[in-house]
Amino acid sequence: MRCIICDMNFAFEKGKGISFRNKPICDECLLNLTMVFLDKYKEGIRRYLKQEIKLEHYNNI
Repeated sequence: MRCIICDMNFAFEKGKGISFRNKPICDECLLNLTMVFLDKYKEGIRRYLKQEIKLEHYNNI
């Protein structure tokens, strides 16, 4: 199959990549998208995780 982002052929049938809305995305492009997402929302994710850790700590007491 061909990746919709980089237009390269990859072995989708062998578990290389994902299908997003029935469109194939290779592992390399998926990793790049993940890194962009994490960089963009880093502070919000960090605050959320800190809050979850605090809630879990207080629930265990």
